[in-house]
This record gives sequence, C-alpha cells and structure tokens, in this order.
Amino acid sequence: HEVVFSSLYKKRESIISELYQKMISCIDGSVHRFDFIKDNPSEDFYESYKLVCCDMIDYFDYNRLYFSTSVALEINKVIGLFHNLMNADISSEEYDSVLFKIKKYVFDDLEGLFRNMLRSNQVYFQE
Repeated sequence: HEVVFSSLYKKRESIISELYQKMISCIDGSVHRFDFIKDNPSEDFYESYKLVCCDMIDYFDYNRLYFSTSVALEINKVIGLFHNLMNADISSEEYDSVLFKIKKYVFDDLEGLFRNMLRSNQVYFQE
C-alpha cells in the first residue's frame, strides 16, 4: 500500500504544480494583453488567450479526481472568472476588476490550499 500511496502522492504533486503553472500563464497573458495587441496587431488577443485558458481548464477537467470536492469547487470559481476574461465584449474596467479578483483568488486562496495539499505526506480524498 505504501508504494501505491507514494506514487499517488507524486502524481497529485505533479498535477497541482502543473495546474498552478497553467493558472499563472493565464494570469500573465491577461496582464500583458496590451503588449500582445501592440506586438501582434494581426492576431486576435482573445482567440490566443482562449487557447491558453482552455488548456488550463481542460487540464483541470482531466485531473479533477486528484482534488477533494471542496478544492475542486474553489478551482471552478476561478475558472468561471477566467471565462469572463475570455469574452471579447468585456469592458476594460470590468476586465481589470475580474483580473484583480482572479489574482487575489489564485495567490491568496488557491495557493494556500495547494501548499497544504503538497505538505501532506499522505494521499487522502477528503470531502
């Protein structure tokens, strides 16, 4: 059993790290949207941004079982906010407001949850 739990823990550790990196990529992309638009005038920012965010969302969906229900629901809240940023019709003020919420949620809330999960030396799927 110890070998199984060890490999599950390592797998979950890898998934948490990868998901967090993908979230940071989405945040970075949204923060630097004006640079992207300036440097790539022929490309649609929102289409490029959707690719990055959808990659993160798909990754979470494929690996959802490695998270407790409560943590998965918290991640879903952030994903909902990212969906708002993928809307090309969003006003600049609303965009900035949603981005602020995402940063606060990811850096203040999810990062702490992820750290606690990584600190745990046991694999458990607590509800």
